[in-house]
Order: sequence, then C-alpha cells, then structure tokens
Amino acid sequence: MRRAIDFNPHVPDYLLELRPLTLPPEHVLRRGDSEALAYAFFHLRHWRACCGALRLLGAAWAAAERGAGAGAAPAAADRELLPAHHAGSGLARRRAPALLPLAAALCAATALLALLAHRWPAQAHALARAAAAGLDPRRLHTLLACV
Repeated sequence: MRRAIDFNPHVPDYLLELRPLTLPPEHVLRRGDSEALAYAFFHLRHWRACCGALRLLGAAWAAAERGAGAGAAPAAADRELLPAHHAGSGLARRRAPALLPLAAALCAATALLALLAHRWPAQAHALARAAAAGLDPRRLHTLLACV
C-alpha cells in the first residue's frame, strides 16, 4: 500500500473523503490529482464494501505522511507496477521529436499562405497558376532526363 501511495499520493485524500469527490475530468494526468479523482470516483464503493480497507489505508497514509518507509523512488515504483515494455521510459526523459520545429514552421507557412490568399484572392490565384505551370510534370521530366 505504501508503494501505491508513493505512486500517487493524491488518492488517499479522495478515498478517505478529505477532499470533495466530484465527477472525474475528461483528461487524466498520470500520477496527478485528476487520476486520483477518477480512481476514487469509480472505486470508492469497492473500498467501502471491504471491511477495514479504509482504516488500513488511513494508517498507511499516516505512516507515509510521517516519513516511515519513505524514500522509494518513483522510478522503482514504475519498474514494479508497470509492464516490462515501460521499463526504459521516464517522465523526465521525454523529449520532443526532432522534426517538431520543421512541422511548426510548415504549419505557420500554411497559415500565412491561407491568410494571404484570403486577403488577396486574385493575386493568390495568379501565383498558384504560375507555380502549377512551373511544376508541370512534363517540364520536370525533361529536367530529370538530362541528369
């Protein structure tokens, strides 16, 4: 139970009804308050049905609050609780994909082109027609055939 409390320390607050229980949010953040709220919302009746479970949770939570048995790293809890294919993953090591700046630049360029086409439709039409003529497949084929 201590490992579960280390994994998400917000859960006992909701199961012991120290915090108000509301409908769970649409998006749940792992190890966050939203995950604790969703868990408590769907499982509180099971904890109430099991005689003494909430008292045991309260005792374990009080011991964890005092620091007894604390110090178990979240990474160790992850290795024990998550499947084997998650062994190498970590929240702090997550990085953005390498092509993210390129994707952002392409999105910005597309938005700019759409704005310009909306503002000056005649000039955008003429520019698109010129670009299409420049990208004529027959002309490109002759350029590639020379190489």
